[in-house]
Amino acid sequence: MLNNVFRKCLIIVITILFVGAIYIPATYGILSKNIQSKIKKQYIYIKDLFFDLKIKLLMKLGHIPSLSMCAIKNNKVLYKGYGYSKLLIRQKTTINTVYMIASISKTVTATALMQLYEKGLFGLDDDVNDYLDFKVRNPNYPDIPITFRMLLAHQSSLSGDLPKLYLDCYFLRNKNNYPYPMIKELIVPNGSLFINSVWNNYAPGNKSDYSGINYMLLEHLIEFLSKKKFIDYCRENIFIPLKMGNTSFHLKDFKRSQLAISYIDIGPIYFPLPFTEGFYGIGGLKTSIEDFSHYVIAHMNGGVWNGIRILNESTVEMMHTPQYPNSSDGKAKFGLGWFIWGNSNHHGHAGCGYGMTSAMVINASNDCAVIFFMNNAINFSNEKEYYIYFKILELFFS
Repeated sequence: MLNNVFRKCLIIVITILFVGAIYIPATYGILSKNIQSKIKKQYIYIKDLFFDLKIKLLMKLGHIPSLSMCAIKNNKVLYKGYGYSKLLIRQKTTINTVYMIASISKTVTATALMQLYEKGLFGLDDDVNDYLDFKVRNPNYPDIPITFRMLLAHQSSLSGDLPKLYLDCYFLRNKNNYPYPMIKELIVPNGSLFINSVWNNYAPGNKSDYSGINYMLLEHLIEFLSKKKFIDYCRENIFIPLKMGNTSFHLKDFKRSQLAISYIDIGPIYFPLPFTEGFYGIGGLKTSIEDFSHYVIAHMNGGVWNGIRILNESTVEMMHTPQYPNSSDGKAKFGLGWFIWGNSNHHGHAGCGYGMTSAMVINASNDCAVIFFMNNAINFSNEKEYYIYFKILELFFS
C-alpha cells in the first residue's frame, strides 16, 4: 500500500518537474518586459546575496576585519566593500578607504622605470654600473654585469633571504638614507650593512630569487635617471595623470579617517598596528581600491586609462611577459615587475606585510581583472589561510 502511494507521488513530482522545465522557459518569453525585468533583477539580487554571504564566511574563517575589492570587465568596474576598516569605532570600508598594498608597489616602480626606458635613457640589458657612482657586482662573480632586466625580473642574484627585521630596524633609525646611500651600504662589500647573505652563490642571470633589494636599487636608478625623488616622479607621472588623488607613499598626505588600520589577531582578539611608511618602491604604497583600479585598467588597455596614456602598448606587453626561461619562484614566472601565472594569460602581483594582504590579477584571455585589499595578513604557509585567499580570488573571477 505504502509502495503504491510512494510511486504515485513520485510520478506526480516527475510530471511537475518535466512540465515546468518546458513551460517556464516557454512562458518567460511571452511575459511583459516589465515582468521579465523584475524577474531578472530578483535573480541578480539573490545571486549577489549568495556571493556576499560566501565572502563574509571566508572573511570570518580567515579573521579578515575588512576587504575592499573591485572586479573589472570590459572597462566596467564593480566595487564592493566588506567589514570594518577600524574595528573599535565600527568604521565601514568604502571605495575610498586607503590600504597599504605591500609588494604590489613593485609594479608601480617597474612602470615608472619603463617610462624612463621609453625616453631612451637606458637599455634593459645595459650594465647598471654605467649609471651609478658605485660598483654593483656579485662578489662571487665579479666579471658578470648586472642589468636593468635582471633587477626587474629578480634575476640579479641579489638574495631575498635576509635575517628577519634586518633592514626594518636599520630603516627606522636611518630613514633619510633610503634608498641611497642605504642601497650602497647594503650590497657593496665592506659597506656598513653588508653581510654575505645579501648575494646568492650563483651567477647573475642564472636563476631567480624574489628580492626587494632589486627594487631598492631600481628606486635609486629612477632617481638618478629622472633627476627627481622617486616619490615625486611617481606622483607627477603616474598618480596625477591617472587621477589617483587618494594614493601616496607618505602618511602625511592622508587624513587618519581615510586609512584602514592593519591588524594582527590572536585567537578572537584583534590588535591594531601603528601606521607606518617606508621601503616605498618595494612595498610602501598606500591607495584606495577606486584609485588603483585606474592603474590596473591602464595596464589592461595597453597603457591607457580614460584616454590618458602612461606607457606604450609594446612596453606593457613586454612587462607582462616572462623574461627568462628559468625566472620563476616555483608558482609564478617573472616579467618586468609583474608575476605571470599558468599559461601566461594571468598576470599581476600579490602583496603581504604587517597586518595587510593584497591581490591584483588580470586575466588577459577574457579582459577581466580582480583587485582586493585586506587589513590583516594572510599566512601563506598555513593551508587554511592559503585556501581562503585563493577562494576569494576564485569567487571574484566567477
